[in-house]
Amino acid sequence: MTRVLLGVGASAAIHKACDLASKLAQAGHGVRAVLTPRAAELVSPQLFEALT
Repeated sequence: MTRVLLGVGASAAIHKACDLASKLAQAGHGVRAVLTPRAAELVSPQLFEALT
């Protein structure tokens, strides 16, 4: 199992980070997402917990 640290910043494409985190977790990788404060305003950190 590969461990992945996913850094997420605020942008219009933040939904792609959610999709990437989900696909990595489904493939069996350990995923930890780190969101900037602005990214956490756009997407709930709990969403990344649920996806991974």
